[in-house]
Amino acid sequence: MLVAFLRRHPPSTPNSRKAMKPILKVLFLIFTCAPHVLLADDFDLYYLGGQSNMEGFGSSAELSEDERQPVKDAWIFHSTPLPDQQPALGSGKWTPVQPGHGTGFSSDSSAVQRSDRFGVELSFAKTLRAQRPDRKIAIVKYARNGSSIDQTIALHWGCWEPDFEAKTGAYRDINQYDHFLATLNNALQVRDIDGDGKEDRLIPTGILWMQGESDAAHNEEVARNYQKNLKRLMDLFRSALRADDIPIAIGRISDSKMGSGSPNWKYSNLVREAQARFCYEDKAAKLVTDTDGYGYSDPWHYDSKGYLQLGARFADAILTIPYRPVDSIFEEGRKLVVEVGEGAGGEGPAWDATLGVLTSGNGNIHRWSLDRNASVYREGAGTNGLLFDPKGNLLACEPKLRRVTRSDRDGKLTVLTDSFEGKKYNTPNDLAVDSKGRIYFSDPRYGDRSDMEILDSAGKTIEGVYRIDLDGTVHRVLGREVDRANGVLVTHNDKYLIVADNNNDSLGAARKLWRFDLKSDGNVDPKTARSLFDWGQGRGPDGVKQDSKGNLYVAGGLNRSNPPFETDASVRAGIYVIDLNGRLLDFLPVPTDEVTNCAFGGTDGKTLYVTGGGTLYSARLK
Repeated sequence: MLVAFLRRHPPSTPNSRKAMKPILKVLFLIFTCAPHVLLADDFDLYYLGGQSNMEGFGSSAELSEDERQPVKDAWIFHSTPLPDQQPALGSGKWTPVQPGHGTGFSSDSSAVQRSDRFGVELSFAKTLRAQRPDRKIAIVKYARNGSSIDQTIALHWGCWEPDFEAKTGAYRDINQYDHFLATLNNALQVRDIDGDGKEDRLIPTGILWMQGESDAAHNEEVARNYQKNLKRLMDLFRSALRADDIPIAIGRISDSKMGSGSPNWKYSNLVREAQARFCYEDKAAKLVTDTDGYGYSDPWHYDSKGYLQLGARFADAILTIPYRPVDSIFEEGRKLVVEVGEGAGGEGPAWDATLGVLTSGNGNIHRWSLDRNASVYREGAGTNGLLFDPKGNLLACEPKLRRVTRSDRDGKLTVLTDSFEGKKYNTPNDLAVDSKGRIYFSDPRYGDRSDMEILDSAGKTIEGVYRIDLDGTVHRVLGREVDRANGVLVTHNDKYLIVADNNNDSLGAARKLWRFDLKSDGNVDPKTARSLFDWGQGRGPDGVKQDSKGNLYVAGGLNRSNPPFETDASVRAGIYVIDLNGRLLDFLPVPTDEVTNCAFGGTDGKTLYVTGGGTLYSARLK
């Protein structure tokens, strides 16, 4: 048995930790390479661990009727939390995700005893299923109230340090890491987790970790060692799951200061800094930072609303971590080249095989020629989004004059539209063209909103998407179905309309990438809306382009927080590469704010041009 092997060969040396991998590899091959793979169901596998705020103190009685229902196609294997120096049984049973998996839960191999509490698993599963409805979810949960990582403060609550051994007593070599291994092993022994008669494949997809309060409560040395201890433990979790780059979402510890008004965790700032450094240095880790805003049910634990918020934010964090190795799309080394700066690379860009790259900036259209010379192509243009149509004409959004124009190769400019139903546009921003030559453009308003003219029947502003047909007529495609449309794209074969919805000056507003089914007549059914990606409390999406494989390249994020509305600094500035199902494939960091747009170009079409902070960059794709 795997756990018995690890007892005889604890992962305390490099050699023994290496020995763990082939054993677990065999176990995972049972699920990922089973002989009847055509009959198998795929489940994305997540591990949830930590201490009491991962164990969960939310009150099931405070949930709505809808929140009390089992989450469809989401299953959980949850073993009973045990102290150190207890046999590592890891007993549990796969059951649907529902309330009752909080503190007080217990289980054995044949039955589960749900409590009247819940943890983050409930809203985590619901949020993931909403974002990825085509993916089934499997959760392995083992968390222990009051547990620490550092073995120097190991008390009766439990210690996660794999090498920790108690000084006296029976089973003194059993600790929380052993209980985790036993739980994982038993969970993976089950071939059909949902009981539908088909063998299931579990695909390691993410780790959620909420812990650190105990390590912040004792002394400064323990708190300062937290990053080192956390990294070692996460490395071993990844090894156990046979995935070196599996995404990790860390919940930042917070302090209620309830009671005396003094911190409950004396060294919490040091542990919080350690969590932030770990996530900054680990390319596949993300820190959930909004825990300071959660309510508490007692001095140590969040209230029910807080657990629902935390679970949803864990899901958002996991979805914003690339699931492939970082060099899978861009050339090795991921070198970002500065082409031209000084404000020339503000927006656009658009590639032409003769002209090179055109960009918007400093009120002009700039040209970066094939022989790498910079010049002003059209002075005083006042443009934003630029795009060449199939005939080589330059299409432009002109927010200054609130219009959309077309310029032919001789420089003749035609105004395609400057109003809708007699009302001036807000500020046309970005545009796209479908295979029939119809033009789609977004019309948001950033900044002063006093002269906005386009309103709905209730008097509310509309910042939607419009379509210009071949006969010149203009139709609204999306109105208040989106908050503030920015980047737009029509995918290959006119299958989808992609809209970057970015309201950056309102708390809780949309910062999402939407996918709509596009009909042959150029309209969309709002009911087909699917959120592909959510930037949460960071800076949302801007321009978007699509490569030949169908992947989306989306400009977004910031390199620093921008209070009061864009507060999540972990949503970094760069190009987010996302597939059409919303999975983040890769991320290209960009050093300047704001990253506004991108375009493919170069003689082979494998150069990505990026505009950000007034600079035009380029990066090579594989």
